[in-house]
Amino acid sequence: GVAVYGDGPGDAAGLEGGYGGIPGGIVTHPDKLAIAAVRPDPPYPAAALSEGREGSVLLRCVVLANGKTYSCEAVDGDGDFADTAATTVKNKWEWKPGELQGKAVNTIQSIVVNFKIQVG
Repeated sequence: GVAVYGDGPGDAAGLEGGYGGIPGGIVTHPDKLAIAAVRPDPPYPAAALSEGREGSVLLRCVVLANGKTYSCEAVDGDGDFADTAATTVKNKWEWKPGELQGKAVNTIQSIVVNFKIQVG
């Protein structure tokens, strides 16, 4: 089955007007997942770089049918890495949207962003 959260007035999820106000709601099991088409690396946090820290962040992002990132939150990861990764993905990444029955839909994507110090 396909679960769509918040698909309008009186929806079963109780999210009238869409998930978090997103018209059309969120499709949790699309036929095709969204794919990042433009994905610039986030800048390395200055404090982490000067301290020699590396890390990774798990993000949960809502990707719209128009290929834009609606929201992005850190599910796991250190503060400065999490903030930098979430902000970069939300503001700069562009997507080939997920699809359901050949139509672009809003989806939720999990993304891991790794921060590694490059030597040389």
